[in-house]
Amino acid sequence: MIKLIEADGWRFVRQNGSRHQFRHQPSGYALIIEGSETGYSAYTPELPGIGVAGDRIEEVERLIREAIPLHIESLRIHGEPVPPPSTVATTVVPAPAA
Repeated sequence: MIKLIEADGWRFVRQNGSRHQFRHQPSGYALIIEGSETGYSAYTPELPGIGVAGDRIEEVERLIREAIPLHIESLRIHGEPVPPPSTVATTVVPAPAA
């Protein structure tokens, strides 16, 4: 059972008697996509200074996936810390049908 939990991204933190405590670590940076009248934009909350814009959702997803490794490389080159992925995003309220 523990191997299944760990395979799903949960990491063992500590044990208290027979109880095991696990913490879930996101496997990648959360991506926030916002739409407007003219297109879409995307950013990652953990990586300030990185953002992209495009005409379609697929385009901004591709652009941000290309930008993240470049941004991380720049942080490392300049001796700045690289924040680990920690934000989890989800849809809480579905949009009402038109």
